[in-house]
Amino acid sequence: METNLKKLLSTFAVVCACMTTVGAASHDCDDNQKMEDYCMKEGNCCAAPRVNGGADVFISADFILWIANQSGLGMQTTGVPTTRAAATLNKGKVFYPTSKVKPGFKVDLGVVLDHDCWDIFAEYTWFNSTYSKRSTTNSDAVALINPEPQTSWMTFVDSTSGKWNLRFNNIDLTMGRNYWNSEYLSMRPHIGLKGSWQRQNFDIDYTQTANAVEDKVRMKQNYWGVGLRSGLQSAFYFNKEFSLFGDFAMSALWSQFKNRNKIQTRALNSNDSYTWNAYNSGSYHIVTPVLEMALGLRWDTWISNEEFHFMLQAGWELQEWWSQNNFNNVYADGVRGDMTLQGLTIKARFDF
Repeated sequence: METNLKKLLSTFAVVCACMTTVGAASHDCDDNQKMEDYCMKEGNCCAAPRVNGGADVFISADFILWIANQSGLGMQTTGVPTTRAAATLNKGKVFYPTSKVKPGFKVDLGVVLDHDCWDIFAEYTWFNSTYSKRSTTNSDAVALINPEPQTSWMTFVDSTSGKWNLRFNNIDLTMGRNYWNSEYLSMRPHIGLKGSWQRQNFDIDYTQTANAVEDKVRMKQNYWGVGLRSGLQSAFYFNKEFSLFGDFAMSALWSQFKNRNKIQTRALNSNDSYTWNAYNSGSYHIVTPVLEMALGLRWDTWISNEEFHFMLQAGWELQEWWSQNNFNNVYADGVRGDMTLQGLTIKARFDF
């Protein structure tokens, strides 16, 4: 009995010593003494960058090189015979605006809270792009946006030129918690709000040599949306400085689309005034889903006795906006299409 009691007291002493050690280590972690090394070893500390004696406020800026694509922007197609009894038919091609990489930016402002390592930040995104396309003269080309709805369901054109312009603005308000899930893996689940306002212009000019007329189609779409956003950010650390990050988020935005469609015509190569062929507009609300993903490499460093933190990362980012193309059509209520934004994103962050 006495032997068992001695064993029990010895065990209790060991447990108390361990608890004291862990408590001291936790206190050291809170004081930011070897915080990152401790967190990677124990896996139970805040994974957000912290600085000594600072406000834990951070700012960041992103340089983006993205390319925008949107389905439903076909302007003309070849490979259509002028008569039903055509003897030969060459394989045709659909003409779209040519997409190219364009620059943009993001700016962030946030703070890491003392309350259980939660953080709050706001991010603004600006992206503006213009894409154009011009076709060569072709006798079997058909306009996909019919410039002569009064006379025909299908209009043959000799040449086409078009331009699509996108003005993209977006704000994300996010609250999340960055914690160590294991020795080398950190995760940040987050919730928040997304707001976006966008403008699209789709301008097409058609030339009909046979009828000696030229037509212009002018389509405009104004959009705004606001809704809930949630997702997960993760980072796998190779060591204290370098990591591989992966981000994922989904949003559902209550959205409004306002569209306007103008079609005018005049005599070819003349200075005559344009006459109207069509003029319509529409407005409605719908829920728009948005998918966001990113993957890349990150580098972290602390300077001046860990009073400041600097981070640099680069990766590939993708955003998918469902049913974002709702340009009006003379024969249908909109030409539906999804919009994709993707490309290189380079971020620099500073904590103080």
